[in-house]
Formats: sequence, C-alpha cells, structure tokens
Amino acid sequence: MTEPNREESEELDLATIARDDELLDALGRGEELPVADPVATTLAAWRTDLLDGRPPRPRRGGVPVPAPVGPAPAGRGASYLAAAVIVVLTLMTGIAVGGRRAEPGSPLWPVTRVCCPELAQVRIAQDELGRARAAVEADHPDEARNHLEQARRRLAEVDTADAQRLLADLDTLESALETVRPDPASTRSP
Repeated sequence: MTEPNREESEELDLATIARDDELLDALGRGEELPVADPVATTLAAWRTDLLDGRPPRPRRGGVPVPAPVGPAPAGRGASYLAAAVIVVLTLMTGIAVGGRRAEPGSPLWPVTRVCCPELAQVRIAQDELGRARAAVEADHPDEARNHLEQARRRLAEVDTADAQRLLADLDTLESALETVRPDPASTRSP
C-alpha cells in the first residue's frame, strides 16, 4: 500500500487510491499479491489467520455472501465442560489407583471390590490367613480352621501367582493344625 508523504502534499492522487483499492480487492478475493509490499504482505497474512484455512466466501456482484448458518464454534461453555471432564477423569483414575492398594476395611475397599474383584478375593484371603495364624497362636484351632476354610473358598475362584502362594501357605498351616488337638471350648457339651 502506498503511504503518502504528508510533508509534500496533503492530497492523495487518484492513481494511488485506485492502486490501493485494487490491492485491497485482490486481498479480499484471496489472490496472489502483484507487488512485494510489506504492508500488503502483512494484510494477506492477517486475512489467512482470520480465515483459519477456510476458503473465502464467494461474492455476488461485489457484495459478500452471508456466512452459512451452522453450529456456533466452541466457546467458553465447551472449555468449562472439557475442563470438568478432565478433572473428573483424573479423580476417577486416582481413586482407581488408590483402590488397588486398599485393604479390607479401608475407605477405598469398595472401589477395590468393584474394579479388581480377583485382587479383592486375594486380600480377603490374606486377611483370613492372618486371623487363622492369630487363632493358632491363641490356641484356638477350631477358629483357625474356620478362617482357613473361608480363605480357601475365597481363593477357589482366583488363578493368580499371589493366590497360589497363599494356597501354599494355607496348606502349610492346615498341616500344622492336623497335629493340634481340637479346641477344648468347642468340645464341651451345652
């Protein structure tokens, strides 16, 4: 575009105005620029940024055709929705990860039972096995046998390395209980 020299004259000549008008029309149509003018190049880049890759709208007799009516571009509401979805997914992932470490009785235990049912069965069996050991140490073999039976039932549906290890521990504890006499409290008559 032509910048008039304000010191020489205050008036623009008609030829300069006509050239600038043709240049702006060419920019509006998306045509190649006939001159290497830095202002025209900047305006062309600005027009490209505004269109963002969309083709220019066709013109009818020099009047721009109105933009087609369609869905509005994503605005602030969509941004808030996307942010809320990300927050919820992050929380759910954190809860699921924390649930994998939960033990029976902890606040995240229900999450473990739903998300990782086999892991929950193994954890319950571990708990029962610990109670059986405590019963053996307290000299309550019948109570220990009940806990071992509960643990074996829990592990019957699980086929993991942890379950196999617990079954081996369970068999060892049952073998040790074979040599122990029955619980005197359970042999009394009512």
